Amino acid sequence: MMSLTSSPLQVWEDDLFHQANIRVWVKRDDLLHPLTGGNKIRKLKGQLTDAALVGKKGVVTFGGAVSNHLVATALLCYQKGIPMRAMVRGEPVDNFTIRTLEKTGVFTKYLSRTAFDKAMNEEYPEWLTIPLGGSHPGALIGVGEIVDEVRQVLPDGPLTLCVPMGTGGTAAGLANQLGSQDTLLIFPAIKGPDLPQEWKGVSSDLGVNSPATIEVIEDTARGGFARKDDRLWEQLVELSSRTGIWWDPVYNGKMVIRFLELVQTRVWPTGSRIILIHTGGLPGLLGYQHRFSYPSMPNLPDLQI
Repeated sequence: MMSLTSSPLQVWEDDLFHQANIRVWVKRDDLLHPLTGGNKIRKLKGQLTDAALVGKKGVVTFGGAVSNHLVATALLCYQKGIPMRAMVRGEPVDNFTIRTLEKTGVFTKYLSRTAFDKAMNEEYPEWLTIPLGGSHPGALIGVGEIVDEVRQVLPDGPLTLCVPMGTGGTAAGLANQLGSQDTLLIFPAIKGPDLPQEWKGVSSDLGVNSPATIEVIEDTARGGFARKDDRLWEQLVELSSRTGIWWDPVYNGKMVIRFLELVQTRVWPTGSRIILIHTGGLPGLLGYQHRFSYPSMPNLPDLQI
């Protein structure tokens, strides 16, 4: 359905890492494509297929008004000439995500939170239904290819992968492909009373039973999902300027800031190889910036719709 090239595995050199005797890389899935790149295109690879579309009118899927998933799905449907319906949680707004849906001819329906939750549980037999965030058993293979690509560069020895979590499909795809010597650190972008238990529910629903060591890192979400955070934005602008990598404040930015805190407080095995999975998220970043009137983030790619 689509062609994916391997994203770069970029070394991150920093005195903090040298002091901790660890080596750090960033898996730049954000560079697959500025808008459809990252985890969303990998999740859709096994779902938005010609075979799955046989007998269907098109695609129906779900997301918020700054959803990375909606943008990726809309652009891929537009490229293939597939009709799409988007169920959007919240009121109409003027931002990059909604303008993209309009430009790509997506039928958009705005719903209250209650109506949105109800819509996600309804059946659409004439349409190919893709769940919120693209998290579905069909997403696991595409996401699991990240591990294969990392292993091509770092073939021997244990790996520690770090990934942000929203609906959990990306973490599940990674866990599904990791071995018993490997570790997966999950950084939730959401708040909840029992995030480790929530992860167990997601992995069970998606059919994942991984031999890897898996840890859900608490205190990552800060004020909550996509909440205004002046300090976080300042930290990410500085980090973007220093690393040359843009970091979104919804998912990857929270992960990287929490990871840097862990490096300062945790004792890592000497020579640990740690890979931060940059899952993209540019539409969400732009929506967040627009909503809270923040200045521009450095190192953003040129946008072509």
